[in-house]
Amino acid sequence: MRRILASYCEVSAAEVRFTYGDHGKPELATPQGDSGLRFNLSHSRGLALCGVTRERLIGVDVERIRARSNIERVAERFFSTAENAALRSIPREQQREAFFRCWTRKEAYLKAQGSGVFGGSTGFDVSLAPEEPARLQRVHGAPDEAARWTLRDLTPAASFVAAVLAQGTDWKLRLFK
Repeated sequence: MRRILASYCEVSAAEVRFTYGDHGKPELATPQGDSGLRFNLSHSRGLALCGVTRERLIGVDVERIRARSNIERVAERFFSTAENAALRSIPREQQREAFFRCWTRKEAYLKAQGSGVFGGSTGFDVSLAPEEPARLQRVHGAPDEAARWTLRDLTPAASFVAAVLAQGTDWKLRLFK
């Protein structure tokens, strides 16, 4: 991550310094922090995803789709009422992937906010049905909030799903390996 950020800031990796928000979200410290560069990092089972933007908040999440016998119980705890209903309406054989897509979308939004999954994951809705595009649908109590963000899905490798969420609608996703 230091090398990636250093390339954007045109400094050596050793010069990259961090500061941390109230909930532990890392940010670039001055002087690189004055550049407007924002980033977010996620990793799962040996795969990492780093999102970088200028002048806009970003959140990313990556998860390996794994066998979990308790996805219903986890969804009941962390998904909104609407998301739980949508998950139950999906054919059983598609629920596992839909669960992980929903999880990464929610986590990307929470990470963009700087709070992570314990920051109130039931207070907003994301799309999760296989035929629906990735979208922040609604933030409870903030009618204009969802329109401020764009959410995109990624499939970075077999058996993995990922989501990228950033402020605005005028950005393009570019992937580098």
